[in-house]
Amino acid sequence: MSKNKLKNKIIISVILLLFIIALSGLWFYFYADRNSIDEYGHSIIGLNKQKSLIEDKSVLNIYYPDDMKLGIHKIELKRIFDSLELGKASVREFFAYYISLNNTILSSNIDILGIYYGADNMLYINLSRELIKNFHGDAIDEYMFLRSLYMTVSSHIEVEDIKLLVDSHEISSLAGHYDLSHPLKHLFVNEQP
Repeated sequence: MSKNKLKNKIIISVILLLFIIALSGLWFYFYADRNSIDEYGHSIIGLNKQKSLIEDKSVLNIYYPDDMKLGIHKIELKRIFDSLELGKASVREFFAYYISLNNTILSSNIDILGIYYGADNMLYINLSRELIKNFHGDAIDEYMFLRSLYMTVSSHIEVEDIKLLVDSHEISSLAGHYDLSHPLKHLFVNEQP
């Protein structure tokens, strides 16, 4: 008699265990995300998390003149991983914001002809001739413009220095007040933003 009771308990335990496994399988089938695995067996949930990280947003700090100091305007963009593309985006957003604030100092038709690194790890920013033709500012305006541009770009990408070009040529000055035959850093050596 005790063998039959033991046998019955084992059978009931096995049936109960199979029932629990079956319920777990049904729950997973109906309630778990059936589309979470691609045809190669990779977790799509993991890929979606990676995709959201890649498509994450970046914040660009755009420096601009605010009396005799620099203010910071934050712009949210889709994250950019390539440093030259980030440099282009920071220059493009800088000009858009700067012109919206100071439309009497700078023309809105300045083109960014190119941005590239030199062998000396210097960033060259090549702008159209309209920058010089249509800059209408005094020495303070010129200084604050150059400093704002330098701080905006150098705060987003690693560069040794920044050199401005106009129509692919070096320039001696923007409006005649500061020497631009050298890179910009020498203008701001002992200053804080």
